[in-house]
Amino acid sequence: EDGKVLVQWREMDAIDWEKVLEGSVIASSYFVRKGLSRKAQLWSTCRKFLSKSPGSALANALPETCVVETWEAFDEDIKLDFGGGDIAGFGAGSGLSLSQRLTLCLSDAADFMADREEGTLWICKPSYANKGAEIIVLETVNELEVHLLEHHQLREWVLQKYIPRPLLIEGRKFHLRAYVLCVGAISVMK
Repeated sequence: EDGKVLVQWREMDAIDWEKVLEGSVIASSYFVRKGLSRKAQLWSTCRKFLSKSPGSALANALPETCVVETWEAFDEDIKLDFGGGDIAGFGAGSGLSLSQRLTLCLSDAADFMADREEGTLWICKPSYANKGAEIIVLETVNELEVHLLEHHQLREWVLQKYIPRPLLIEGRKFHLRAYVLCVGAISVMK
């Protein structure tokens, strides 16, 4: 009413999102920023967008992608409830070896890689690392398994078909990062 705007300028986890959503204050962060900054969540965000806009230019711009999660392989006593009383345990106490638990985690990735011609290259990147840390280019599920065992502290990965001739600037790979300040009600233009 008086033209003053209350802004919560804090770390994302400390913002009172109830007040932001009711419109009494504005925030200094995007609520689901992980959907833009972590590779696996960005893939999920892009997939959701493409399901609503299949004719978008984005449809031809993304490499083939599979998200690999290894929580069940390395965490203790993970239990999955399938409903109807069916419960399966995959943690260290499940009786399965680490290799067997990791194989279960990699089943989607194995299927994803299996339908391609021999010699296809894949790139595997941790979802929330940066600066090229822990990235590997590989050809087989066995190479993927060895890499994930070596980096067992990281639990979420993005596996993509490698683009052999990417766009380069002065002979180097690059990425773009764009920041946008959103104010008020936002409508997305197509």
